[in-house]
Order: sequence, then structure tokens, then C-alpha cells
Amino acid sequence: MKRFAIVLILVLMAAGAQAQTVYDMRTDLIAEDTAVQVQNLVVTGFYSNGVFVSEAPYDAYRSIWVYMGSGLDEYPNPGDVISLEGIFKLYFGLYEIDTSGGTWQVTGNMELPAPNELTAADLADPALAAPYMCSLVHISEQLTFSSLASFGEWFATADDVALSEVMFDNFWFETPLEEDLGA
Repeated sequence: MKRFAIVLILVLMAAGAQAQTVYDMRTDLIAEDTAVQVQNLVVTGFYSNGVFVSEAPYDAYRSIWVYMGSGLDEYPNPGDVISLEGIFKLYFGLYEIDTSGGTWQVTGNMELPAPNELTAADLADPALAAPYMCSLVHISEQLTFSSLASFGEWFATADDVALSEVMFDNFWFETPLEEDLGA
């Protein structure tokens, strides 16, 4: 019986020492405000105070925003592979890892993963769109810009899909040029 207890304790200790995954965070297997350690994340995009990262196999629930704080001398670039330590949080309902009090380091570089193929109808349905938050996506339909919103958000319609307007966020897509938006 003692042997079984010792083996069980060692197995539990080994499981606790493993690095967490973005998938576990995004599927609510890791509690909010938990210290996390994540490895082998590819940077897929950036904004003024952080980066978007994805983990293999780069599909649903495999991407997250990493808040790094402002005023850093340098941020990772798209294609950089990073490892990080931070706090897993929900920021206004959006998943993120806050490394402003933690650490991150570039451990390599790679080609960006292929984008996930989605339709405008997928993005119009919150249940279908949510798994791809912070992911690289390719939308198969031609989109037409319709209006600007605030905080980098904009609206478009799909020409060949009977949908109401779909809101896009510059966090998900390349920042449109003002002249492309009719501004």
C-alpha cells in the first residue's frame, strides 16, 4: 500500500510541474488568475502592448492574447517562438496571459502557421467565432466595408452571404488603411 501511495504522489507532483497549454486556458481547464508557464508559442501578430500567439496544431482554442505592458524596449515579432510565465486572466470576457509582471523569451523562429479557413457566417455566429479568438483566419467570401466603429472595430458585409453586418476588430485582422475605409 505504501508503494502505491508513493507512486500516486510522484505522479501528481509530475503532473503539477508540467507547463500549461493555451488550449487548457481557452477551454476553462485552468482557473482565472492562475500563474501559468507556456512554451513553444508562435507569435502571429502584435499590437502596441502585446502579441497574439498560437500553439500547435493552430486550430480552435489554440490562440490567445499576451499582454506585455507598455514601454518595453522590444517586443517579439511575428514568427518568433516564445516561452513565457504570467497570469492567466479574463479581461472584459477575453482570454489573455498577462506577462507584465512575469517573463517571456524568444526561443526560436518559424514560418507563420496557415490561417484557419472560416466563412463570414462562422464569424457572425458568436458560438462558432469564439474558438478562433486571436487566431489567424482566412475568410472565404469577398467582404465589403460598411462603417467604422470605435476602438479599432469596423463593420463589413459578405457580398454572397445573406447576413447582417459582421463586426471585425483590428486585433483579429491586419489594420485596414484609412484610405481603404473611405476615411
